[in-house]
Amino acid sequence: RQAMLIETRAIPSIINLGGGLENSTSLLELSSWCENRFGQMEILASKENRPMDAPWIVMDSSLASQHWDWKPEITIDQILSEIASHAEASPKWLDLVS
Repeated sequence: RQAMLIETRAIPSIINLGGGLENSTSLLELSSWCENRFGQMEILASKENRPMDAPWIVMDSSLASQHWDWKPEITIDQILSEIASHAEASPKWLDLVS
């Protein structure tokens, strides 16, 4: 048997596994997606001060790609469709978390 050589390299202890810029969406795009899926609904605004809300987050998964040859396989549209299908099949699901 031939011995297998394994390359040693430092791997960061924390690596993002987000979808990256190509798999991101804005609140406007998400609202439009929801309107197309569920129909037009009133959007309520909150005046509550929520200091932990981030205005824009995009996870950079390039380290995961570099160290593990990993890349996202599920698109934002697939994720949203799965959530919407679950919401339609379980109309009272939000009651569990409110």
